[in-house]
Formats: sequence, structure tokens, C-alpha cells
Amino acid sequence: MKTKLRLGLLGSAVLVALGAFSVAPVATCAAQGGSGCVPDFSQEPAAGSWRGNFTFDYRMTVPDTSAGFSLAWRGDIAIALTKDPDKQARRSVDGTPVQTLSRDETPPALAGRTDVTMAMSMVMSDPGLELTQNAATKKAASLSTAAERDRDGKKLVSVALLGRPQQFQFGGSFTARDDSSVTTGEVDAVGGRSGSVRGTVEGDLAGVVNADLGNGRLDSHVDVVDRRGERRTADNLTQVGTVSQQRRALFRLVVETKGCGKIGGRVESDELVNEIRGGGMVFVPVRSEWHATLAERDEQLEQSAERYAKGPIPAVGSRDPEGAWASWQQEWTEYSALRGADPSDYRLCALKPAHERIVEVTLLALRALLDGTAKSDAAAKPRLWRLMSVIEGFGRETYLACPAVREAYERLFGASLPQASTSRALVARDPGFDPVIG
Repeated sequence: MKTKLRLGLLGSAVLVALGAFSVAPVATCAAQGGSGCVPDFSQEPAAGSWRGNFTFDYRMTVPDTSAGFSLAWRGDIAIALTKDPDKQARRSVDGTPVQTLSRDETPPALAGRTDVTMAMSMVMSDPGLELTQNAATKKAASLSTAAERDRDGKKLVSVALLGRPQQFQFGGSFTARDDSSVTTGEVDAVGGRSGSVRGTVEGDLAGVVNADLGNGRLDSHVDVVDRRGERRTADNLTQVGTVSQQRRALFRLVVETKGCGKIGGRVESDELVNEIRGGGMVFVPVRSEWHATLAERDEQLEQSAERYAKGPIPAVGSRDPEGAWASWQQEWTEYSALRGADPSDYRLCALKPAHERIVEVTLLALRALLDGTAKSDAAAKPRLWRLMSVIEGFGRETYLACPAVREAYERLFGASLPQASTSRALVARDPGFDPVIG
């Protein structure tokens, strides 16, 4: 009976071993009457090449046994975010082209692959019995990536890692010891599809222990001889569930922190957790995190944008409209130096605090010119238009809603600025000034 008991425990351990592989795994302009004039600039991850890694560690325990598994999944993340170039220039409400100064609101398309590996260790220790097992992926499984966004389709919520369980191929070894025998062997498995155990028994018993998993069945065979030369065999056939090989999200990289050039969060796998719990085991999370960095990221640029944004706001007022215009020109020169001639999506994203400041300063200058010049002042008109064009370049909706812009528009064109929901209409322009911005 003692020998049969030991063989039974060993057989259970083999089942658990194969079961572990059954599936793969700045201050606002409100004070100047400009509430709502500064857009909410997007800081969604910028277009470009991203690299990073993920860690997903957990333990599995089997109730009423001492068996415990420790699994460590690792991923090498390579993501590409790409922007489609604008096919048509955006136009103002009067039909003239608008120089777009901020990021396109359409988020970059996401593509790429993540190479995933796994290492596992298992220990089971009862009085008179000890089982240890180690296994790992034979090579990395390359999973494709897909963006999962919010309901509006603008904010990145998570990155799905798509693949099939069979992409994971595992290999490993095990050792089982009891009072009279030692069994050692090798384990091979293909995620959700097939697996095998080949073991050799030595000691009071000598022979082989084999098991094969495939086509929804587990076939195990024990063939040993004791010291008296008596042969003992045991065969067992068990029906087990099959795992779909449909391509699906095996992991999710949930976004918890993000910026223009860095992103990160936690890792989830409903696939693995559901399989573990469905098999009657307990899932115990240990570590779950991921991060990725944009190759183009420039921390000095980000710091420069912050320093510029925190600088003193120029003092302008309606008593000195010429001084207000000169101060704005100086401010625009400083901002343009940060911006560069042909800024990338990342640069436009990283300059968010600089965008906010230049819009605020532009609104101050616009207010000073409106209050400090007469409606008939022809020299003020191109300046008003220039300032309005800058504000519009940072966002049409806020441009249409901004009180100072609406007042300037009425002075220039003698008509009210259309509401945000109103279709664009051509409005006759005063021939005395050139509206094109340089």
C-alpha cells in the first residue's frame, strides 16, 4: 500500500505539472476675461519608436496541498506610434488656411510586437515526499500589439498583447523523492495544445513514468519493478478540457502613468488568471509592472519648456499698445526658438506648458490692443489678426469660444464670429491687411 500511495502522489504531481502548461499565457487667462481660451493640450504618448519591458510575477497554490508554483513572465516591448500626415490644411472661419501650432487631436496609430518569456519553479513537500520542478519557455513568443482606447477614441487605456497559446513552447525538468525512490525526468509542452513527461525511477522501485497530453486527454503510464523483481504497472486516461487557439489578448499593459515620452502601468492577464482559478488553484499576485520610453525623448527639452512657462509674464496694458505688441513679438521669438522650424509630434507634446504660456501672453496682447487702439486704427488690424491667428492655430474650438477673439473678430469684420457648431462661412476681409501668418 505504501508503494501504491507514493505512485499516486507522483501521478498527481505529474498531472499538476502538465496542468500548469495547459494554457499560455501656469496661471490662466481667466482674470483677463479669457476663461476657456487656453486649450487642453493633449499629452497622450507621442508618435515614434518606443522600447520597454514588462514584469508579471505571481504564485499559484493548490488548496489542501503543499504544492506551490512561482511564475515569472517577462516581455521585451517594441511599439511604434505613427501619425498620418494631414491631407488637407485646416481653414479658418473666413476660409483662409490656418497654421496648426499644436498637435493633431487624432491619436497616433499603434503597432509593434512584444517578445514574451516565462520561467517557473514548483515545490511540493509532504512528510516522506518532495517534488521540485523547473521550466521555462524555449524561446520568446512574439505577440502583436493593439491599442485599447477610451469611448471617445482619444486616450490610450491599455495595450493588448495578441497571440495564440500555442506560440509558447516550454521545457523543463523535475525531481520527485520519497522514502524509497527517486524519480527524475523532463517536461515538454506547447501552450494549450500538447505536453509530455518522461521520467526514470530509481531506488526500491526502478522503471519509467510517462505522461502525454493532447487532443483533450491525458494519458499517463507507470512501469516499475521492485527489489523482489515484481513488475508493477499503472495506466490512467483522463479527459481534460481543450484550450482555444483563437488569436486573442493574452496580456494587457494597463496604462496608469503616461506622458509625451514615457508610459507605464501594470500588467494583467485574464487568460492566465481565469485558467488558474478554473483549475481550482489560487492566484497570488507578486509583481506587475511595465514601462516604455520614446526613443526621441529629450528631457532637456521638457525642462526648457517648464522653465520658459514659469518665467515672468510680461507686463502689458492698454495704455501702451505699441509696447504690448513689441513684448509679444519678443515672446513669440523666444517661443519659436523652443518650437523649432519643423517640430515633431513629440516636440509639440513636450511643449505643452510653453503652448499654454504663449496663448496666455497672446491673449494679454490682444486685450491690450483692443482696449488701447481705436476701431478705425488701420495699423492695429494686421496685428489683431496676427494675434487671433496664433490663438486659432492652437485650437479652433477654444478660438471660437474665446471672448477676446470674438470681440476682435467683430471689430475686423463687422460681424459676429460663428459659434463652434456653426459651419464655416466665407467672410469678406478688409483689403487693408494681410491675414497670412508667417
